[in-house]
Amino acid sequence: MSSTAAISDLLEANQSYAKGLLGTPKKNELIERRIDLAKNGQSPKVTVLACADSRVAPEVLFNKSLGELFVIRIAGNVATSEAIASIEYAVSALKTELVVVLGHSNCGAVGGALEVEPGCSEGSCLDGLLSSISKDIQGESSIEGAVAKNVKANIEKLNSSSSIIKEAAANGDIQLVGAVYDLESGIVKQLSN
Repeated sequence: MSSTAAISDLLEANQSYAKGLLGTPKKNELIERRIDLAKNGQSPKVTVLACADSRVAPEVLFNKSLGELFVIRIAGNVATSEAIASIEYAVSALKTELVVVLGHSNCGAVGGALEVEPGCSEGSCLDGLLSSISKDIQGESSIEGAVAKNVKANIEKLNSSSSIIKEAAANGDIQLVGAVYDLESGIVKQLSN
């Protein structure tokens, strides 16, 4: 599946989810899938860097089953060194073809970062995370604009912080895409570059 086809598949599956049409496998199918993945390994074509928010479960909102998505979740969908390392693994070892940085409406981490001065950290890990996001969303005053700007900034971090990701993108082996999930409607919208 090409990265373009993978994007189309994700957005189409999300439309089904938003309408309440879940493609949940039957009990026996799920058991067979789990056993097959355990024996034969995983080969997801899509990697998703998403927020840790409990309302944003990529497997659910993209209507996917076990083994179809490689998901990294962290508050504010921030491309930390650990998240980048996980994505490098997905790109180099699992050969995923699409990397989606997925923000969401009313993100608490991004909202908190709107209230923090860039570079200001009082020593807690949370303060450090919010300060990092704050640097990326400077100049934004609305939560919607800040969420989109944060997604785009983290795509740039993936490109600039990892030679593996940068080279794979330059060679056309992967495509990096930003998207925002609306909590209320259930719809994922791809961001323009």
